[in-house]
Amino acid sequence: MRKMRCLLAAALCLLLCLSLLPAAAAEEENAILGSGMCGAEYYDAYGVLKRYDVWWTLNSDGTMTVTGTGKMGWSDSCPWADYRDRILRVQIGSGVTLIRGFEQCPALTTVTIPATVTALWDSCFAGCASLTEITLPGGITEIPANCFCGCSAMKSAELPAGVTEIGWYAFGYCGSLSALKLPTELKTIGAAAFAGCGSLTELTIPANVTSIGQRAFLDCVSLSAIRVSSSNERYAASNGVLFNKDKSELIAYPCGKSGDYKMPSTVAAISPYAFADCQKLGHITVGSKVTVIPVSCFEEACLSAVTLPASLREIGEGAFQLCEGLSSITFPASLESMGDWAFWACGDLREICFKGPAPTIGDFVFSSVGEDGAHATVCYPAAAAGWEEASAGDWGSEYLDWIACVKPSVTLQPRKASAYPGETVEYRVAADAEVSFQWYYRKTADGEWIACSGEDARTDTLHVEAKAYRSGYQYRCKLTNYLGSATSWYASLTVLEPKITSQPKSLTAATGSTVGFTVRAEGAASYCWYFSKDGGATWAKCTDGAGASLTVEAKSYRSGYLYRCAVKNAMGTVYSKAAALTVLDPPTVRTQPKDRTAAPGETVSFTIKASGTDLDYQWYFSKDGGSSWTKCTDGTGAALTVEAKSYRNGYLYRCKISNAVGSVCSEAAALNVAKP
Repeated sequence: MRKMRCLLAAALCLLLCLSLLPAAAAEEENAILGSGMCGAEYYDAYGVLKRYDVWWTLNSDGTMTVTGTGKMGWSDSCPWADYRDRILRVQIGSGVTLIRGFEQCPALTTVTIPATVTALWDSCFAGCASLTEITLPGGITEIPANCFCGCSAMKSAELPAGVTEIGWYAFGYCGSLSALKLPTELKTIGAAAFAGCGSLTELTIPANVTSIGQRAFLDCVSLSAIRVSSSNERYAASNGVLFNKDKSELIAYPCGKSGDYKMPSTVAAISPYAFADCQKLGHITVGSKVTVIPVSCFEEACLSAVTLPASLREIGEGAFQLCEGLSSITFPASLESMGDWAFWACGDLREICFKGPAPTIGDFVFSSVGEDGAHATVCYPAAAAGWEEASAGDWGSEYLDWIACVKPSVTLQPRKASAYPGETVEYRVAADAEVSFQWYYRKTADGEWIACSGEDARTDTLHVEAKAYRSGYQYRCKLTNYLGSATSWYASLTVLEPKITSQPKSLTAATGSTVGFTVRAEGAASYCWYFSKDGGATWAKCTDGAGASLTVEAKSYRSGYLYRCAVKNAMGTVYSKAAALTVLDPPTVRTQPKDRTAAPGETVSFTIKASGTDLDYQWYFSKDGGSSWTKCTDGTGAALTVEAKSYRNGYLYRCKISNAVGSVCSEAAALNVAKP
């Protein structure tokens, strides 16, 4: 009896210890990493320096809570600066009125802000790369500068109706931000407010907006249209482009908008950076009333050509710098000056033509032009004033070849093309005067130029069918008028091999079933499937594998076979990756488990025999006559060993046999535990 009491006491002690473990673990998990005061200093009505009663606590689970009343703030460094990478969640308590200090918290995912908050500090959440969304309370009226700059995971932001100002770079480089509705009370959009929001596709400017800063939509590569409320008295939009109300000034061109663009005849001015970073431009025709191309207007834009108006007098600093694709440009006779770096690093610029007197130039106007070894030609009117001195001056590049202008200018150069056999490609040229056209081709880079024949060989557009033997051909056009002639830069033709866009996938199937392997390709003329029995060492052609898809019956001897497809056209053959076929026999029960009877304490075994490939076994038991089943913790073999205990009397046992292609359950066998 004493021994029994000792055993019971030991068991109770063990249970007590186990019950304390979770609490201890929980206490450790929620340990406080740091805490302290974070209220801003202020002077009361008597001039006494005080601090708002605001406190912060950061737990080890990454949850930071801010409690108290008033504004957050500090005179030196942020009190939790050493824990920025540990903060996962922020909960601001009711009573706090101003938030600051969560910039550069890379793991921060959620922020809870109460209705008492009425202001955010500059750069409040800048650089929080894991923050996916934010909901702000109705009392906030301003999104300050850099507030969410660099929140690259943020997909949406809900701005309250009372917001009247969005500061500069407030949402800069929020690359995932795709949904944003601006409140109707908004009045000011700061400079670069949405710069780098690469997922933003469309934005509507509300009626009350009266100020939009420069570069507000810079590098928004998916923004295809800017909309403006019809009630707005300051701004308007046309074809997705932002203007002032009477459309006399073009303010911003959406970076995601593609193709040629001709400015409306009402446009007399263009804002700085209006076309900066636009990567899908075609031929831009500047409005006939424009007198100035402003600072960085086309900076880093990718455009094929630009037509400048006869009214143009000035080109600002860096106006066309880093313009990829701009191969030629013609300046009107009205041009008077060009600013510093105006065409810096325009690597494709090859022909520069002036129609009038030499303009006044700044520093490094054509710096880096022609540095790849292909000189740029500068044509100028032989009779115009100032060119004798100008051609000897410093234009920023030593690779400029100066020629007195006696020939027409090419304003649109042909571009290299690539196509699959049988497709048709197009080459185009244009000039700034009435000319006749003649296209030429050559077979090699140093071969003789041969005149093209056909109806369009004497037009501004040449069509060429992509044939295998023409791969590597080069095409150019000679444009002629009574002043002389100009020859375009050559453009090459590349005829492509087929390209596989989707590979066949490995499959597992039951014996006797049918499976299909599929390949997708561009530019394919034919398909041919092959199989391998030896892991890819040798291959044999499938008798019926002549399409993009191959159907195979899953037979046991084909398990481990590899299949691949040869995709061909006139330029060659490419092979897909090999996909494996695994054939499995589905599980089948051969011998069912039998009922067992045993005395309490004895051990019994239930056994099963099954056929199939790569079989897995799992035994289950039921206490309620088969209505529900529970997995046996150690029942993963063909036999299950069970101790006959009294409470198990009447239990049912069965086994589930499965593999990758199916499963089957055995019949239930009962355990009868006899009374002693």
